[in-house]
Amino acid sequence: MTLTIADLVKQAYKRNGVVTAYVYGEFGHGKTSYALWVAYEVLGSWGKVLNHLFFEPREAVRVMGKAIDSGKRLPIIIMDDAGLWLDRLTWWEEDKVAFMQFFNLVRSIAAGVIFTTPSQELPKQILNKCFFRVHVEPISKEKIVGMVGEEAYRGLEALVEKYGLEHVYSIATGYRLKTLPSFFNFVSKEFYDIYPLHYPVFQEYEKRRRKALKQYFEKWRAKVEGSKHANKDDIVSLVKELIESGKSKREIVKTLMKLGVPRSTAYMWVKKIIGAEQHASM
Repeated sequence: MTLTIADLVKQAYKRNGVVTAYVYGEFGHGKTSYALWVAYEVLGSWGKVLNHLFFEPREAVRVMGKAIDSGKRLPIIIMDDAGLWLDRLTWWEEDKVAFMQFFNLVRSIAAGVIFTTPSQELPKQILNKCFFRVHVEPISKEKIVGMVGEEAYRGLEALVEKYGLEHVYSIATGYRLKTLPSFFNFVSKEFYDIYPLHYPVFQEYEKRRRKALKQYFEKWRAKVEGSKHANKDDIVSLVKELIESGKSKREIVKTLMKLGVPRSTAYMWVKKIIGAEQHASM
């Protein structure tokens, strides 16, 4: 089995280039599986794969910073369940802003960066820099044989038997993002890869993922509980204090969102309170 993105990443590593890919599809269809099989082909060892996979931006930024300090590029980085940690609704959070700033320097840091997420939940700053969009879905034995033939299918069977995996497969269809001289973007189908749905490091992956989800849940619960204690009168008083201290509208909105106030509501309240304050001072 040879995966197209893996070949492109290996070429990029040799030629000081970079490959960025956004892997999407329904839950359980093989997004993480594809990213991990790509990483395995790039790194050559399942023992190294999970050390290049991250569930949140802070740890990724730390590793990327080490790469810059050492002057040695990483072969590949995987941001798994990226929509959970880099969602567009909270793009302004400090660790996410730091990651996006690092992402602007990605060619100096890594030869390949893969994001996995069920849908278009990433900030546009990242989506626009992912030059491959890869859709994954299950595929039957009959379809595999029809596409690549019996011999190639037997090669897949040998691979899953080598690792004691189930004979279940997915197909990844890759599209390349292209830009015309008019700066109009469009996508064109470039390749398809067929790969096992399961992978040898599943147990260790699940252990790390559960730990990451627990951290995410604690962060979410703190926001929810914080919002329960922030009634409207308290928020109005807080906004007035922030205005008096010279905070900008954007900074005030960020503060309210951290208390669990929806973005649109925060902007509406800030606008009304600033307007009332200005009217009172006339």
